Amino acid sequence: MSGTKPYMAPEVFMCALEEIGE
Repeated sequence: MSGTKPYMAPEVFMCALEEIGE
């Protein structure tokens, strides 16, 4: 995982993973 913010809320993190997965 590169280019990610130093801190990401679990909700935002999971949402991002879903977008990448889809």
